[in-house]
Amino acid sequence: MAKGKHQSQSGTDSRKLIIILIAAVAAIAIVVTAAVLLAGGMNREKEPPAPPVEPDIPDTPDEPDPPVEPDPPTQPDPPTQPDPPVEPDPPDEPDPPKYEGPVSPLTGEPVEEDISGVRPWAVMIDNIKEATPHVGITQASMIIEMPVEAYSSRLMAVFEDFGDMEQVGGVRSSRPYFIDLALGLDAVYIHAGGSDDAYAKLKSTGIPRLDGVNGPGAGNFYRDTWRKENLGSVHSVVLDVPKLADYVKSSKLKTAHKDGYEMNFTFDDERDLTGEAASSVTARFSSSKSSKSTTFTYNGDTKLYTVSQYGSEMKDTAVNSPVQVRNVIFLTARISVISGDDKGRLQATLTGSGQGWYVADGVAQKITWQREKSNGLFSFTDSNGNPLTLRTGKTYMMIGTSSGEIEYE
Repeated sequence: MAKGKHQSQSGTDSRKLIIILIAAVAAIAIVVTAAVLLAGGMNREKEPPAPPVEPDIPDTPDEPDPPVEPDPPTQPDPPTQPDPPVEPDPPDEPDPPKYEGPVSPLTGEPVEEDISGVRPWAVMIDNIKEATPHVGITQASMIIEMPVEAYSSRLMAVFEDFGDMEQVGGVRSSRPYFIDLALGLDAVYIHAGGSDDAYAKLKSTGIPRLDGVNGPGAGNFYRDTWRKENLGSVHSVVLDVPKLADYVKSSKLKTAHKDGYEMNFTFDDERDLTGEAASSVTARFSSSKSSKSTTFTYNGDTKLYTVSQYGSEMKDTAVNSPVQVRNVIFLTARISVISGDDKGRLQATLTGSGQGWYVADGVAQKITWQREKSNGLFSFTDSNGNPLTLRTGKTYMMIGTSSGEIEYE
């Protein structure tokens, strides 16, 4: 019984202790809270008092809006000007009518009157360096250059009209193959002397001619003083052009073409040329670099080639101008020294066919030539076998040996 009593007393003490602890904690909490409140109150006393509230300022009355200015009266739009009448487009200019008048048989250029029935004049002109410059040759419609003895050069200048020229020269002697070429053109042949073979052909063919050495028509030639003093007597013979008209009237010289004669040159400026560029062309009688050469330089503005030889332009002292042509033809043929000829004179076979080049408008193309008879005309075909047509204008033809060559760029 004593044991039970002792346990009851300990529990009572424990409860007392817990109550005391709770009371202590509560007291501490009250003290802390009071301290916090006191601190806050002290802080509020240190803040400055709020400024007094200013009384509201009464609004000033609004200024009345300025009176609205009335819009200015609307000006009426000016009356609309009518659009100017539209000018009709001018009618297209019609193409100029195609020229249907007479043309030169050798150049295709218009001429004042029909000359297709009139023989041209084929003049032999010396062309070695010592015989230059020439006189009157810029008037020629065609120039044909071939070698003579020692493969020096001679020209046959073909004129359709001498115009108001005074002289042509220097005139030189004849060779048989030049006579053949003149016969093909059915020309009046003009020369000053000739080889024995040439005189035999002149007699056998009966070609109309003037000869400054042995006649006929020797009175139509004279020796030019300047040429005689500067170039030598042999290069001084010139044709006295103003005398020709009277001579033709007083002589039996046949200046009209034979019945049925017709030249076969055709001209076309519209057809395109095919080939290689040829702004500068040099043709040589043979492949030897020492062979006589002639150079042709193209001018794209005029479409003409200026002829040069011996290092300078081929000049005409009558007009102080170089020779210029539209067409250049270079042919190769069988040309050789006549066996046993002590002067080294040449013979040329200009019948059958051969090769050559045609140059015009800055283009060079290979061609083939044909000639059926010794007194006939050349005909030409291009590389496609089509007939060759020339450009309208003058022609320079050069005939070299089988080894003759042409260079162009």
